[in-house]
Amino acid sequence: MLRNLFLCALLSTTPVWADDRPHVDFSSEVNREVSNDLLVAQLSADTHDRSATQVASQLTGILNICLRKAEAFPSVNVSSGNQSTFPVYGKNNQLSGWRGHGELRLETHDFKAAGQLIAQLQESIQLSGVSFTLAPETRERVKNEMIAEAMVEFRKRAKVVAEAMNAREYKVQHLAIDDGGNGGAFPMLARSAADLSMPTPDFVAGTTQLSIRISGTIEIY
Repeated sequence: MLRNLFLCALLSTTPVWADDRPHVDFSSEVNREVSNDLLVAQLSADTHDRSATQVASQLTGILNICLRKAEAFPSVNVSSGNQSTFPVYGKNNQLSGWRGHGELRLETHDFKAAGQLIAQLQESIQLSGVSFTLAPETRERVKNEMIAEAMVEFRKRAKVVAEAMNAREYKVQHLAIDDGGNGGAFPMLARSAADLSMPTPDFVAGTTQLSIRISGTIEIY
């Protein structure tokens, strides 16, 4: 985990005065680059037949095989996604057959197990895409740490400002916390399942940039 701490102070260009006491606006900001710890993979299967019943049966069979294989990887959370059957029309808008589409979603902190499972599943189903992000609990923990750090720096800056203006003390009038949004996921391009001997993929999870900015107003007296 890399940390880049950036602090900034900005005096208000139009100070507000109350009871002859100056008010000063400034902010503190903390940035961290955090290693992604959650893998999310999407896999899909497609079938085609003249019978809608056969399409649904084939699709269910493929997905059930994949779910049974996934049972050998308890560290990987596997869930069913969208599943649909739709008609295919040919010449003269005549019904020529049916297509089916089904999806599975994988989530895990265990990248090695995910790679092994995906390699096995691609014997029956296609990998649509893989992305990496921070687990919700990791994001919450790190942001709470960053808020505490930014608050410490805000108080330090407030003390410097007050001393520079020969004030005895200061009082915080307003505080606002901006967490910079959720940060983005790190995508990985999907790989075709055409080669059934595809080796287990090695994943590079990347990082997510988090930012906490605390802006506030202090009254100096």
